[in-house]
Amino acid sequence: GYRFGRSLRLFVTGGREFNDFETDRDDDDGAFWLIGAGWAPTSVTNIDATYGERFFGNTGSLSVTHRSRRATYNLSYVDDISSTRGVGFGRFSDLADLLGLGVEEMFDQFTIEELSLLLALTGLDETVVTEGFFRTRNWRAGWTYDTGRSTFGVAAFHRDREAESRSGFGTIEDNRTQYGVNASWRWALGPRTDATFSTAFTRTEFEGDREDDLWNFRAGIGRDLGPDTRASLAYRHQRRDSNEAANEYRENGIVATVTRTF
Repeated sequence: GYRFGRSLRLFVTGGREFNDFETDRDDDDGAFWLIGAGWAPTSVTNIDATYGERFFGNTGSLSVTHRSRRATYNLSYVDDISSTRGVGFGRFSDLADLLGLGVEEMFDQFTIEELSLLLALTGLDETVVTEGFFRTRNWRAGWTYDTGRSTFGVAAFHRDREAESRSGFGTIEDNRTQYGVNASWRWALGPRTDATFSTAFTRTEFEGDREDDLWNFRAGIGRDLGPDTRASLAYRHQRRDSNEAANEYRENGIVATVTRTF
């Protein structure tokens, strides 16, 4: 790579990659090349972009971030091969599939304590039930605003996912398109107590005629009981509407957790 002054840098990379996973493509190995640039037109704005070619075709990425005194704006695009087999990641991918959510949306809608409880209830904390590789194209735009006492966030996303190989078992391996929006508000009620509110909408379009709309609302309160202990209480409402009635459901839940780190 080469840097032009303080604000612009360019790089080129290339080589050959060797992969070992099931795919319906003729080959999962091959030469690759990538060119990229990073530009910081101001001290609060950063733009990074790449373009290249790999065994699955043309690929690229984009990341734009701008910060003001209280707000942060970001836009990103990634085209890559993703896997549910990553260490510490596969179980979250499996849980997201069971919930009908993308991984990012799942983390937006649940706390890590609630996710740990869901993993235990579903048995995914002990075993990974699926293993898959997908080509994913992700667009995401977000805005956060921090007043010091309150933090507001709004995000929108669009994701296309194509399975590298098809097993035919359920919708976990299906190609799908997802898009949606979510909003959140975290309010510091005191030095050790905070309230959080979030809502989200996600539409999932499967290969066939099936379409699911997932609506979610969550309100919770948490308090630090000590340097290593935290308690929280949350109400969650979730509804999935579908053009296939068997896939619809309504859920109302109250989740209480006490977490201690060692």
